[in-house]
Amino acid sequence: MSKKVLTPYGIYYYFHLLDQLKIKLEQATRALIYVAPPDLSELVKLSGLKDVEKFEEFGVWAERWVTHIRNSGLDFQACRKLYEQVIVKTNEFQKLIMDCVLITPKLEILDVNKVQNGANAFLTEDTLKWLEELGGLSEFTEACRAILANLPTAAGFYLLRLCERILRELYRKETGKDIEKYTWGAILDELEKHYKNYGKDKLPILHIIEYLKNVRNSVAHPDKYLTQRNAENLLTYVVNVIEEIRVYIKEL
Repeated sequence: MSKKVLTPYGIYYYFHLLDQLKIKLEQATRALIYVAPPDLSELVKLSGLKDVEKFEEFGVWAERWVTHIRNSGLDFQACRKLYEQVIVKTNEFQKLIMDCVLITPKLEILDVNKVQNGANAFLTEDTLKWLEELGGLSEFTEACRAILANLPTAAGFYLLRLCERILRELYRKETGKDIEKYTWGAILDELEKHYKNYGKDKLPILHIIEYLKNVRNSVAHPDKYLTQRNAENLLTYVVNVIEEIRVYIKEL
């Protein structure tokens, strides 16, 4: 039986599974009262790597954990151990990809090494901490991986979702109100009214956010796609949005 090989989308897919697994386990181990995650289906999917050339070890590792959880459950100590192993496996997965040269990123604007280093290469230390507190750091990481895998539309969705997350935080801090169920456009309208009511100048960065909203509306259609250049440009725009709004909020 011939072995399978990973495509660029496959690389992105399994990275996503590892990230989702890490998030679930981290939440469980940091809770005041431990409750085992009810769904760790990512492990079952990761076990499929045992049939993929050069990635068999990852599949066997995942399959062993699936068997352990089915037979013995997942107490706190086991959960903590699995969480630590997921972090190690994610790093090993990335290193193996680069060593095997399964995918050679061909970026049009950005530096490949910088994108491979992810948020650490683009954002200041203070901004990294802030973004992690907002829950947006994983979205930034996913976007970088999608760009490296030449999946620009997927990268765009992560970046635009991250931009909306930042905009919602700006609204909360600026107005002191709950976000309710406002859409991206409605939040911008509310901020416009807020600035007029208080005689404040509109933030220049909001013009970029309005542009990004139009990009999001465009790619929301199933027949619309982003090019690699679009996605790389988008990453640059969103980095500026994150940094400027973080600094502005700090000064409020």
